[in-house]
Amino acid sequence: MELSQLLEQLLIQLPNMGIAIWMLWTQDKKIDGLLTNQQQLIDKLLAYVDKDKQAAQKVLSDANQKVQN
Repeated sequence: MELSQLLEQLLIQLPNMGIAIWMLWTQDKKIDGLLTNQQQLIDKLLAYVDKDKQAAQKVLSDANQKVQN
């Protein structure tokens, strides 16, 4: 393949490559946003779990004190 044919093919495919790069970039940004949102949800869930554990521990502690008295 000659250099002129190679350049011609490159110029013909340039819009397709541009669209492909743009699509990859937007998908990367979308995935980053989804991962950030997922991390926030996981953090909230873990906070709820910790709060429930503390509440359960308090209930058990209160029950043990009532049994001892």
